[in-house]
Amino acid sequence: MTPLERAARALVGDHPARPWESLSPDAQARWMGAARAVLQAIREPDVVMIDEAYASYDANGGSLRDVFMDMIDAALGETE
Repeated sequence: MTPLERAARALVGDHPARPWESLSPDAQARWMGAARAVLQAIREPDVVMIDEAYASYDANGGSLRDVFMDMIDAALGETE
C-alpha cells in the first residue's frame, strides 16, 4: 500500500464498519484526491521540520527513513 493510499484510508477512517473496499471507485478516487491535496500542502517543510531533519540526520547516522519520520513528527507537534 502506498503512502498516498494509507493517507486516503486514514481520512476515510478505514475500519471494519466502513472498509475502504466497500467504497465505490468514485468515492475512493475522491478520497485519494483529498489525501493528495494534504500531502501537497505539507510538501514544503517549515523551519521546525528542517531543524528536526538536521538534528535527526546527525542523531541517526544519516538514516533518511528516520529523518523523514522525525520531520513528520515535528509537523504533527510530537517532538520533545
